Amino acid sequence: MVGLSAVRRTDGLAFVFAGSELAERTLRELAGKPGAQVYQIADMQHLTRAFGREDAQVVGVKRGDLARGLAKRLEEEKP
Repeated sequence: MVGLSAVRRTDGLAFVFAGSELAERTLRELAGKPGAQVYQIADMQHLTRAFGREDAQVVGVKRGDLARGLAKRLEEEKP
């Protein structure tokens, strides 16, 4: 899901990647999505440029194969 309104409407998210420019209240709302891990990203354009949505400040990933792959990768990146 790309964009704040799409992420707000979507259940079953495993991950939410949010731009650091978002309001604190919006970040708290996203953190309340059941089962979703929320990551605040300093440079969202680096992520969203790849799919042509440089204006997007929120990206959600539903549970499934992509989410499992991301979880594995994030675990490997931990110090």
